[in-house]
Amino acid sequence: MKSNLSVICFGELLWDVVGQNRHIGGAPLNVCYHLSRCGIDSRLVSQVGDDQKGIDLISGIRQLGVNTSMVSVSPDLPTSEVLVQLTDEGKATYTIVENVAWDAIPFNETHVPFISEADCFVFGSLALRSNASRRALFRYLEHARWKVIDLNLREPYFDKQIIHQLLSACHTLKINDDELRLIVDYFDIPGSNDQEQVRAILNLFPNITEIILTLGAEGAKYVSQDTCLEVPAIKVKVVDTVGSGDAFLAAFLSGKLQQKPVKECLQDAAVLSSFIAGSRGACPLYESKDLNQAPAG
Repeated sequence: MKSNLSVICFGELLWDVVGQNRHIGGAPLNVCYHLSRCGIDSRLVSQVGDDQKGIDLISGIRQLGVNTSMVSVSPDLPTSEVLVQLTDEGKATYTIVENVAWDAIPFNETHVPFISEADCFVFGSLALRSNASRRALFRYLEHARWKVIDLNLREPYFDKQIIHQLLSACHTLKINDDELRLIVDYFDIPGSNDQEQVRAILNLFPNITEIILTLGAEGAKYVSQDTCLEVPAIKVKVVDTVGSGDAFLAAFLSGKLQQKPVKECLQDAAVLSSFIAGSRGACPLYESKDLNQAPAG
């Protein structure tokens, strides 16, 4: 299925190194990939190094069907690698090398028309660890229509000021339960449960129109000023959790862009997220028919 819908994603682009294997990664790329599988024109604004790893990365991304026309090449900084350690339960921890190509994503004036015309602009917090990429992001945000952030916090690359800037800039916010607790602590958010706390965030940051709260095995919640919905997680035999949250966001956005009811968007997101958790790597090849065949846990 092809459509005239378009999404721009901004941020890190890298190799996830798991043991002796490497997989194309970076949250913005993962979101781009899954949107492209849904037939949406999705493009990535990022940067690789002028090295073999960068050449291989661009080649691999193109094979995945993701548009690389907005990915630049740094003559000075290397292509990024992230070392991924998996627990016995398949949960991932990350060692993120600094001073890599996506730490210096440049602002490119020729990208502005695409960003201003795109239906959605997706970004996260990690690329803001550097001043260069931070400046480029906020210049692009001036032209974006629907601004979506997956907070995706990674120690030690965030602080209260950065989170406040990001929450003040977005329309749709996706967070997990750990990130909710951190926001609650940072900004003295009131509420005796997560639903009350999420509503308090909406009141504190009035530009945010909706919040998606993912809760791992407990499913996910959606809260806006007039709606509160929940969806259960779909049980699978977890292989690794790398990219499952990115898949959730991509499926949700795809549904909203196609004007599906929010409940259906959340259900689609739960299906794709569980499929990715039961697969190896964040961007496995799949068709829509495969999503009903995720192995049960």
